Amino acid sequence: MINALLKAKHWQLFLIMFALPLMAYFGVMGSFFTSIIGLSMQMEPTEEPDPEMIFAIFDQLKWFYLLAMLPLLLHSLWQWSISVGLHDKLPSGHGMNLNLFKWFMILSVAMLFAVLYLAADSMDSFVEFARAAEDGEVPDDDVIKYFGRFFMIIPLSLISAVFTLYCHYFTGKTIKMIEHGDKPGKPESIGEFFLIWFYYIGVWFIQPRVNRIVEGNINPDEHFTTDRAS
Repeated sequence: MINALLKAKHWQLFLIMFALPLMAYFGVMGSFFTSIIGLSMQMEPTEEPDPEMIFAIFDQLKWFYLLAMLPLLLHSLWQWSISVGLHDKLPSGHGMNLNLFKWFMILSVAMLFAVLYLAADSMDSFVEFARAAEDGEVPDDDVIKYFGRFFMIIPLSLISAVFTLYCHYFTGKTIKMIEHGDKPGKPESIGEFFLIWFYYIGVWFIQPRVNRIVEGNINPDEHFTTDRAS
């Protein structure tokens, strides 16, 4: 898997990490809006909407959260392949803690999946709560039961964001240090950090450089550099 991702072309990664998932999102949202339009066309101007039909339509939104897991997983695998697969090519004395990266990556992915699962589950809880409220069967003490999971999303998202940003930094730094080699000075990797973060743009610039590193055809002079002499 690592070698396959390292040798993949930029357009291939763009397709599987961004274009295809985006098409799936459009499919889910298209189905959602089509259902709303279809419901409105079936109703008489003075007719009240059927709550059950509305609940069924909003229940489709949970698939949007579940589909978001795919690009997140692929993006993480791409970073893993670069940071782990190219680690042996780093210059001596690099000081890059690979074990810390692995732990942060695993925890960030686990927390992101938990957030997306809770978001999808919260949508189910909202629909269930609304149905119960429509029937007048929701006691005040049941609010926490229906919405408790939703309030776990914020702290998990913040912690995951810290781990994720570190992984972006580590991956970008790995590429920059390999290209920099044993030359004096410390290379700056702020550009690589943002290209890894906004991967749907960055993959077009980062992956060709990864391909050249794998092929042993590294030419740092081809890349924009902000290296400063130490």
